[in-house]
Amino acid sequence: MLLLLLTGEHPRRLVLAYYGGAAILTISAGLIVLAALKATGVNDQSSTTASGAFDIVLGVLLLALAPWAWRRRARDPDEPPKDAGGASGRVARWSRRATTSQKWAFALGPAMFLPSPPTSLR
Repeated sequence: MLLLLLTGEHPRRLVLAYYGGAAILTISAGLIVLAALKATGVNDQSSTTASGAFDIVLGVLLLALAPWAWRRRARDPDEPPKDAGGASGRVARWSRRATTSQKWAFALGPAMFLPSPPTSLR
């Protein structure tokens, strides 16, 4: 994405706008997580609820999630997308806008750092 922004008319402004948007999202998400941890009391010095057992349970849950993630493989890179009818996609439109406008580059920063929703549940 940065290489694309560097091809715009004002690359410094575009990259700074992109990083500004991404930084706002990252810092906001971190502060929300810290506030949630503080509200639950998990990170208190006197709290013993976040013990080794918590780490083990979390690890087992993530291992149980691994087969599902493994089955959700992407399509073969040589296979064209099913809906590629010659029309430009959403990413191409956003890329064109981001290389011409600081506002769009700023909006693209948080959009790129947001977690992706699952495309389908099998």
